[in-house]
Amino acid sequence: MRSSVTNFKDYFRLPVATPPNRPLSTVIRTWADMNGFLNFHDGYTNVTGKFLTGIQAAYDNLLAAFKIVGSLTFDTYSVIIGGNGGTIPNTATGMNNLVTGCANSAPGSRNLVAGSGCTASSDSNLLTGMNNSINASQYQNANAVSGRTNAVTGEYNLVAGIDNVIIGQRNLVSGDNNHVTSSLANEVSGEDQVVSGTHNSVSGRSHNILGSFNHVTGEDHSLPDQKHHCTAQGHEAACYNDCQHAHAAGKFTGGTAGNAQYTSVIAKGITTDLTPVELMVDTWSRIILAANKGYSFTVRVFGMLSTLDCGYIKEIRGLISRGATYASTALIWANTPTVDTIILDMGDGFTAVISADTTYGALKITVTGAETSPVRWIACVEMLELSYL
Repeated sequence: MRSSVTNFKDYFRLPVATPPNRPLSTVIRTWADMNGFLNFHDGYTNVTGKFLTGIQAAYDNLLAAFKIVGSLTFDTYSVIIGGNGGTIPNTATGMNNLVTGCANSAPGSRNLVAGSGCTASSDSNLLTGMNNSINASQYQNANAVSGRTNAVTGEYNLVAGIDNVIIGQRNLVSGDNNHVTSSLANEVSGEDQVVSGTHNSVSGRSHNILGSFNHVTGEDHSLPDQKHHCTAQGHEAACYNDCQHAHAAGKFTGGTAGNAQYTSVIAKGITTDLTPVELMVDTWSRIILAANKGYSFTVRVFGMLSTLDCGYIKEIRGLISRGATYASTALIWANTPTVDTIILDMGDGFTAVISADTTYGALKITVTGAETSPVRWIACVEMLELSYL
């Protein structure tokens, strides 16, 4: 069919998979191949495409319309739509891709790519927006990416926003300039977040999170020491214990995050006889103190027999500090380092004491229970923290 010609002819099936002889210049010729695909051959550009549909921008320019590059030319069966009239073409060198927009490429297979400047180098991804990329490496599949200039290496990630970098699996990331690396199953939103770990929920802005199972909201929080199960709230809080809850309303000017904050931690343990036991955080971690800080603490200790008819409650208050080393950890005011208030003592000889742990730089809670019966203990530790750094 020539341009400006309005009459049509019936299509016919050729017995071979190759196109007929090249038609005259500026003529587009069509036929159905052995696979039943509708073929288009542009005599002007000598380009053959498959399954053309829609409104063609110019009769004599197949690149200005849309084409499917199939087995005849590249053996890919990929659909390419658009390309800005051939000036900035889309490419699909992988198998079974659908590519639309301009300047997009699909080296991988089974991808849906739309927008501008996007590259899908792995398989089975949905990629839209502008200048987004899904990088090629093992198991980089099934990602959905939109927005602008996002880079994903991994699988099963859902990403939206601008300038995000994701390396890992099963992450949900939105916002701007977030870096989620060495990661699994994190939910990150906001901007300028740095997250490395698993199963973190992070929102707000400018957090630095290293660890797992943490919940962080607000702004400028820091979990730099591979801590887990923490919650940071407010503005410029820092967590340095597992299972720590830190809340701040900003730091002192010129200092570091967490130099003016509230912290709470839960510790627990079991005594089986009169042997003293140190209460631990989640059975493995001590109540670590950050370097060069002072702490006002209130500790409420509760112990009870399994019969639930005998218990012990004590509140202990005091000051503790730690310098640059573990050995510098000390309770302040040696004459009366703590103020102890026994709230309930049922006469079974239970005790709870606080001390400074100079081996680990920690606040140590030691309890003693019944002589012949197991006692379960729990302590709520609340601290106000101050630092000049």
